[in-house]
Amino acid sequence: MKYFRPYYKFRFAKANIYKLAITFFLILFTSISSFGQTKEIRYYDGKYTQETALKKFYEFLKVYKDDKLQYNGKLEGNTIKANWKNTLLGSGYVVSNVQYTFYSDRIEIYLLLSTYYKDETNVIMLRPKSVDQQIVKLYKFEEDTHIHDVLAFMNIDKNITKETTSSPKTTTQTKSTTSEQTTETRYYNGRYDYTNGLSSKEVVLHKIKSYIDIKSKAGASFLKLEEKPDFLSGTWTVKSAQGNIVLGLDYEIGDKSLTIKLKYLTVGSQAISKKHPKEELRNLYNVAIENFILDLFKYLEIKNNTTSKQTTPATGSNANSQYVADANSFSEAFKKGKSEGQQQLYSLMKAQRNLNKNDAQIATYFYQLYHYLYPKDVKMSFELVYLLPLTELTAAAPITKIVKSLMTKEEYQTFANQAYDRLYNDK
Repeated sequence: MKYFRPYYKFRFAKANIYKLAITFFLILFTSISSFGQTKEIRYYDGKYTQETALKKFYEFLKVYKDDKLQYNGKLEGNTIKANWKNTLLGSGYVVSNVQYTFYSDRIEIYLLLSTYYKDETNVIMLRPKSVDQQIVKLYKFEEDTHIHDVLAFMNIDKNITKETTSSPKTTTQTKSTTSEQTTETRYYNGRYDYTNGLSSKEVVLHKIKSYIDIKSKAGASFLKLEEKPDFLSGTWTVKSAQGNIVLGLDYEIGDKSLTIKLKYLTVGSQAISKKHPKEELRNLYNVAIENFILDLFKYLEIKNNTTSKQTTPATGSNANSQYVADANSFSEAFKKGKSEGQQQLYSLMKAQRNLNKNDAQIATYFYQLYHYLYPKDVKMSFELVYLLPLTELTAAAPITKIVKSLMTKEEYQTFANQAYDRLYNDK
């Protein structure tokens, strides 16, 4: 064995020298190619300032980076020097050095160096031009991920040339940057004019958050970027075979209406608009509108309220009056006996089913009954939700689950304590 030890020492030393040579070569290549293998310039055209463009880039990071796509960057002046590590599905990973420079009117992105580490000793420099098409494809993938995805997210991927209009005359500029957006407004028309201490804004914001929870459980993911009492902004991400579908939405919550703005829609690295030349992508845009904007209006039961109706107080509180009447009918029946209360609850459930409502809409209805009873008779509000699954056995279980998800933290904690007492303390 002693004769073989020098060989192993030599092989180990040789491997270290090899690694050092690779490192030296990478450093040398980085210095030689500091001008960048790929350089892209896009103009804001009035959409951003230097500060807001930088903020938008940080929003991009929140949406895109994950366990497989790791980011390490440093801001120096107006330039971010980024190091991306992209773990591949097959084997190995790619490390790319990218420089993002933010000016007052534009962003310049340089892909300085992209290296594929197949294993510990097999390192391949990626280039835009190569006889090996796999290298070209891998480089193109990195180019799309670290350059075009950013530009698409900022909705400036097509702004290759600068607008020649002067700053004061921004009408054309604004139109060009907003013409591809979609804005939809629906009016409450009295549905959310409550008398139980909550404003319409508070109720609608709470219901939007409940909708987000329901949608997230169905597979979509939501990243909240900003929240105020009358405003919510964020991005929805849906995974697809074509790449991540990302929607940027603003929810503007008024006293009488809700406005939803689709700021951008991207699929992979491609920005999609309602006027896209490809029909399949125009259809995808329409599907996104249907599933993430109109579907929320449907959940709020205001999808068809495209115009505001001036209502008198009596008419405006019709929905609220119905909730009050139904909640009181359950309460009166339950006071006569548990079976009478359960029978009344069954009748209310049957009436909702006859209206062809889905589970989410029925759950919203029963939550309104619970929410009305809670401050008046907390025990009665508990009985309403606790007995709800018995109305249809297993069929009502998903509805009860949604009702509990709509509760405020205080309501849910109270309900949980009451349920515990019912199970373990009541005799």
